[in-house]
Amino acid sequence: MNHQKTALRAIILEILAGREQTSLEPYCLQHLFTGVAEVLERREPSPPNPTSIEPPRATLSDADTLLAQEIFWDLIIERVITPGHDHANQSLPFFRVHSEATRLHAE
Repeated sequence: MNHQKTALRAIILEILAGREQTSLEPYCLQHLFTGVAEVLERREPSPPNPTSIEPPRATLSDADTLLAQEIFWDLIIERVITPGHDHANQSLPFFRVHSEATRLHAE
């Protein structure tokens, strides 16, 4: 299922603000995308697959991944997030909340 950009942006901001809990800390792009998929799965559970012995892993559709990438770059431009997580991971795909992002809010 594809989701509108505004809905995905709201989820990303909720994750970055710590208002949505995810299984992975959102400090790299793939962890963030996995977290978005987890939130979407909690909000809109998929029907169980009776032929699978493995529990389903939350993943974004290709279209939602592209939208999430756009949102990620929008947030860099808006100075909500900045590339690099720490001294050992100073560039993308690692990131952190920008020091001047005083308030995270969903639009």
